[in-house]
Amino acid sequence: MTLINVSASLPTAMWAAIRMFSTPTARYQVDELLLLLSPTSVFRTKEDSKEKPPARRALDTLQDLGILEKSSDEIGLSAEHQELAGAALRTYLDRLRIACLAAKHNDGLLGQTDRGALDLTRALVWFLAQDPLGPPLGWTEVQPLQSSVNWASGLVFSNSTRWNLFSYWAPALGFAGQHSVLGDDAARTLIPDCTTAVQATVERLWPAEALLEAEEFVAHLSAELPVLPEGQYARQLGISTDDPKKVSTVLSLALLRGHDEGWISLIRRQDSQRDVVLVDPDRVDRAQRVTEIEVHGSHGE
Repeated sequence: MTLINVSASLPTAMWAAIRMFSTPTARYQVDELLLLLSPTSVFRTKEDSKEKPPARRALDTLQDLGILEKSSDEIGLSAEHQELAGAALRTYLDRLRIACLAAKHNDGLLGQTDRGALDLTRALVWFLAQDPLGPPLGWTEVQPLQSSVNWASGLVFSNSTRWNLFSYWAPALGFAGQHSVLGDDAARTLIPDCTTAVQATVERLWPAEALLEAEEFVAHLSAELPVLPEGQYARQLGISTDDPKKVSTVLSLALLRGHDEGWISLIRRQDSQRDVVLVDPDRVDRAQRVTEIEVHGSHGE
């Protein structure tokens, strides 16, 4: 399995497959499900084509990630993903993010293979280490930037196809924004922005009104999102923050946005010595010290 190579599916096609399972116990014959997802009257594959049709790639990728499982010739939701039956899009994307970042799909991160989710994980680690306050990144900008990578697996994006596929995966998983003014759809221009992934993770980890020390908050968050510069995968690949008290720019901006939008509050208590330092571009010294973070939920309630 790879996730940003031509043999893999895209989150949109996989969502179409998931929508077929309206109940936890729903099961389909594989051939039946393929016909429902990709009627031959609409989608025809050339007889001599070696390329799998999109519906087949979607089912294969969902099985590789453990979201769907096959028993005999029937396919259905796996036991740990029953909540996806009839679920909303956000729930699906949250579960997809968790599956892609799971340790079992990222064994051998420092090696040369692309098995599991390794190609996407490496790409996310590299991408989130780029400057979110800099120019938007398209394939033209990415090519010279990635030349500094010296991993056993080689360049993060060995060709424009991988960048193009990444430009679908990164926003879907909540790790990228698409520039609304300068972005060129054809160029797939992205901005490193983990706000969506951070907000979803915060709401999953803590109830409203939870109050945590900032260090603890960042530690738990980076454990759940190991592709952040504070995370385990970034450390393994040598792209990580040097000082545990200094929060990366990309995570800082997500937390500042969360404060502005009301789903968290950033608090500084003068009598506390346990703080973290956020990158705040609106301050003269570009730094904001935070000792505690309070969780409010998606509407600041």
